[in-house]
Amino acid sequence: MAHSSYRRACAWRFLAIGSLSLATAGAAGACATQARDGYQGEGAPSVGVDASLAADATPTGAFGAGDAAPGAITVTPAAPVVDVTIADGVVVTNAALALRALDDKGNEVGVRWSLDRPDLGNVDPVSGTFRASAALAGNAVLTATATAGGATASAPVVVRLHVTQNGRSGTGAGGANGGVGGAGGVGGEGLGAPVTSASIVQRLRTEANVLGDLSMLYPYDATVWPRGLRAPLLQWATATKASAVAVHLSENGFVFEGVYSVDGLADAARHRQPIDETVWRLAADSNQGDPLELSVKLYAPDADRVYGPLTQHWTVSPASLQGTIYYNTYDSRLVQSSGTGAVLALRVGNAQPDLAVASTRTTCIGCHTLSENGSYLFAQDSSYSNGAAYSLPSGATAGSYSNGDDGRKFLWAGVFPDGSFGLSNSRHGREHASMDSQLFDRATGVAIPTLGFSNAVKSAVTPAFAGDGKRVAFNFWEGPGAAGVTSGNGHSLVVMDFDCHAIAGAPGA
Repeated sequence: MAHSSYRRACAWRFLAIGSLSLATAGAAGACATQARDGYQGEGAPSVGVDASLAADATPTGAFGAGDAAPGAITVTPAAPVVDVTIADGVVVTNAALALRALDDKGNEVGVRWSLDRPDLGNVDPVSGTFRASAALAGNAVLTATATAGGATASAPVVVRLHVTQNGRSGTGAGGANGGVGGAGGVGGEGLGAPVTSASIVQRLRTEANVLGDLSMLYPYDATVWPRGLRAPLLQWATATKASAVAVHLSENGFVFEGVYSVDGLADAARHRQPIDETVWRLAADSNQGDPLELSVKLYAPDADRVYGPLTQHWTVSPASLQGTIYYNTYDSRLVQSSGTGAVLALRVGNAQPDLAVASTRTTCIGCHTLSENGSYLFAQDSSYSNGAAYSLPSGATAGSYSNGDDGRKFLWAGVFPDGSFGLSNSRHGREHASMDSQLFDRATGVAIPTLGFSNAVKSAVTPAFAGDGKRVAFNFWEGPGAAGVTSGNGHSLVVMDFDCHAIAGAPGA
């Protein structure tokens, strides 16, 4: 009895030079790519509105129905700026801003005030008093509307945040004890204690000296940061031991300066420093598309000098990262024994990861590949002779492969976006299957016969399907090739078109 997987055809064929298209006879049902999960656009935030501020509400002291309609009105001050200062998490300065609406003769008129950015602050609808929320920096528009005559005027208000921090101890997001995810979920030893010397604090703010071996390791310059990520762990290299660090972040309307005592780090030649999570969110959420600048300075007690700055410019994406990040690790505290490999899942916004597959707590898995839609994870155990597919997020086994090379069929395979099958990684990767490259059905492990592929390609290394499943790219290592495209023994990257459809007249089609 023919297996149900032989009810569809997947065809490959070479495209232009450097590309290849392919057709296969294969797995059950039509090869339709499923919709990709987790890529929906973000909706606008919902904002609660007090019923007393409804459009038809008449503020006390405003023009009544019998009053004469005012002419043109203006708002003063015309371009107000509000400066908010925050020191060690406490709002120190946040003065109220008094706005007035004037007629063409300079007389104050009664109006209703409104604000287009309630996340930046609030304005009293009658008095026109504005106060910043101290939760964001940015630009808003304050509008004055006369209650008779329909005259309106507006003024742009700019909210600027000036944030400072001198050390932080404890076990919170920046503290020393961060659970399995490291301090605050990003590793390191925590933010560090305050710098007690006022002169060193001042020198970190004002001095700068070149240190030849000082270089930034992470993050990288020109990094694009999605919103919603936790703050990065700053890492740099130098043979000079530092006892204090200054971290400076700046963008339009937002400036942060933090100083921390880092004396006592075990590795004097490789230093690291977290960024406070609250500060990171303020910077990211306040960003208006301009570059976010980072600078790092070190105070070296042996030389009694301030070195740096190490400077980088980053971009903050207007969108938030969604979904889950999967990665391989060793010696995780989430598994039962030391030296054991594990695949961890870090859900965006969480401080700590979880095991991707809960049942692997007592086993060792490592090399893994995921389907584009996040439904299936393929992973090898420590023997590399056995592999399995797991349904996500449940972790239920969705395919099992064993017996030497046959168990490696999905080791670094190119997985189709819906996880139904994969193209094997053949022979020349660091970990690979020793067989010729083929398509394999996830559920059964059975090879899916192909048209236009097996006669042209013998070894496809680290293949990868496009998100829509219509193309696949790989290092074309071995095979006779076709349409003028030849293998390159490790030096030929090719792309193939891929078409998968039901075969007319085939069993079960």
